[in-house]
Amino acid sequence: MGDGEEVADVFRGATVWWLAFSTPPREDSGGRGGRAARADRRFYRLYFLERDRDVILGEYLRHVRRQGRAFTVKNRQRKLFTNLSSDEMWWDNVWSHVAFEHPKTFDTLAMDPVKKRDIMDDLDAVRRGKEYVTLTGNLIGVTPDQKRIG
Repeated sequence: MGDGEEVADVFRGATVWWLAFSTPPREDSGGRGGRAARADRRFYRLYFLERDRDVILGEYLRHVRRQGRAFTVKNRQRKLFTNLSSDEMWWDNVWSHVAFEHPKTFDTLAMDPVKKRDIMDDLDAVRRGKEYVTLTGNLIGVTPDQKRIG
């Protein structure tokens, strides 16, 4: 989002307006702080109706943080580290890394297509079950007595 841009989001019937802002770097940083002190400070301001306060401050912000963390994990760059052996190891960094980009995915895996589809269906069923438990708090096909065991 650019500076001054506004985006509306609806969550469980509550509307939230996100506004993007930035402030110039402070002059009194005293030369400390590195690149972060020299960069614009970016932030968002949220606006919502008073009647939606409990939903926004309770569920919505947790939802946004959870989604943000999931997005960060999904898109982070994987690195492959190796230990360098060198005569100047005592003053140089011993570890080096390269970006790890592996072309193999489950779709490109050499496997019987029927078996692969069965595995994918099973994984989807497990995922849907976890989502159901997360949303409702109820386990499918489990009695209250069985929940207490363990």
